[in-house]
Amino acid sequence: MRVAIDLQPACRERSGVGQYAWYLARHLPAAAPDDDFVGLAFGRAGGGIELLRAPNFRTVRRRFVPARGISLLWKTLDWPPADLFTGPVDLVHFPGFIARPLRYAGAVATIHDLAHLRMPECAEPRNAAFLNAHLPRTLERARLVLADSEFTAREIEGLFGYPRGRIRVTHLGVDGRFSPRGEAEKEGARRRHGLPPEFILCVGTIEPRKNIGALLDAYRLLREGGGDLPPLVLIGGGGWRDEEGRVERRIASPPLRGSVRRLRYIGHDELPAIYSSARLFVFPALYEGFGLPPLEAMACGTPVVCSDAASMPEVVGDAALLVPPRDAGRLAAAIRRLLDDDGLARGLARRGIERAGRFTWAATAGATVAAYREALSLAAPG
Repeated sequence: MRVAIDLQPACRERSGVGQYAWYLARHLPAAAPDDDFVGLAFGRAGGGIELLRAPNFRTVRRRFVPARGISLLWKTLDWPPADLFTGPVDLVHFPGFIARPLRYAGAVATIHDLAHLRMPECAEPRNAAFLNAHLPRTLERARLVLADSEFTAREIEGLFGYPRGRIRVTHLGVDGRFSPRGEAEKEGARRRHGLPPEFILCVGTIEPRKNIGALLDAYRLLREGGGDLPPLVLIGGGGWRDEEGRVERRIASPPLRGSVRRLRYIGHDELPAIYSSARLFVFPALYEGFGLPPLEAMACGTPVVCSDAASMPEVVGDAALLVPPRDAGRLAAAIRRLLDDDGLARGLARRGIERAGRFTWAATAGATVAAYREALSLAAPG
């Protein structure tokens, strides 16, 4: 079979959907060495996609077709067909929610979550409007829809009445570089970023859905309760609706001033050492279609406190302490429990490494290839 994958998300950013597209494209050739893959990109591309090389993978970069221009044409005119640019292919995989028009190829699309429908108050309005307008057409076009979790598969079925038999779950993976690091590497990373020997860590974009406000409430309760309490470190860029501003104002004011540190960006190569340095990792998100940061922390041997909402219990299993994300008191109690109980922390760290080891990008690619073969056996929709 010959499959094209839309690499535009990987050209824009190496997080979220972009990370998914990048790692999937990187691992597909080995998952199906007898098949051919084409990566499609427009304009000057970027994102290091030239590094995606394999004997059975080639990148088609249409330099003279601006990325913004083709995006506008697809949004407004639903034209031109994507397989006009790829050459003859059997399938085109759209990893960023929306299946574009095609001439002859079949479509497969990945829908990562339905947060814009389930939590509209936490969704960026323009993005929500775009998804509301285009997701129904995607469901009409796709031979199969891929979902990151069983939770998201149920959401797609329940909210759209889409047949569960046309949804396949392909869990995401943890890159192999996420592993426990030695003291010298951890100390070097802490020194470069001005971090203390011990800290509580949270990684995620500062946006309403990540629920950082509840974490700050919990941390304030812990400070008021006394006892050993390492500083809190937040790593992540700003999102929207001035959530970043609200968080910055809170951590700059009493009673949190001086005890919470914000780092907007840490290079991917340094993240494993930062995860490994943390006393514990906290992920209080309100809604996630999958949620990679808790697994990355687990892979680095760091005990995790995680929200019990949406897909998170499916992802972390029994290898984390699960708490209701809107209950700052219970979140604070779980953090205190891990700080005070070394045996529990060590046990969760061991289980976390084992749990994270079940989620690999090679497994994601293998499940995706199986979905491709199944899609080719299905009749085109409509």
